[in-house]
Amino acid sequence: MPRVVCGMAGDELARDIIAHVGLTLVECRETYPFDRSPQY
Repeated sequence: MPRVVCGMAGDELARDIIAHVGLTLVECRETYPFDRSPQY
């Protein structure tokens, strides 16, 4: 599938699979923090 080969991220693929089998997502993070954590 070109969509998977050309840049689908792992979490996007997991969301598609979960939706395809009919399950509901418990938590879905739409944005990701790009700053550093205090521990860094």
